[in-house]
Amino acid sequence: WRMSLMAMRGVAFALGSIIASVILVLDDPTMKALHWRLDMLLSVFPCMLLGFLALGYLQESALFLAKACRPLEAKQGLDWLMRMNSCNALEVDPGCLEPLVAPESTAAHVGYR
Repeated sequence: WRMSLMAMRGVAFALGSIIASVILVLDDPTMKALHWRLDMLLSVFPCMLLGFLALGYLQESALFLAKACRPLEAKQGLDWLMRMNSCNALEVDPGCLEPLVAPESTAAHVGYR
């Protein structure tokens, strides 16, 4: 799925360029009296939509979860990554996450628990 993700990066860039061009042409085809504030506001909507989708579907990283003293969730995240990368035969040892968590972890002080 890495290859398809890299291909989607190029598609997203091209689509963003097309959307920006369409917004500018619809605003003023001669491009002499553009309403730049409105154009900027309209160009933010696709980014906001993708941001909300990412917020809903992406997981926290295993490193962040381990440093936030949540090793079981970190193990689940690593298991998910292994399944997504077709490494189903391996098993993640939760003990491998312990060196990532310092006793005076800043995550515990910030309130991530």
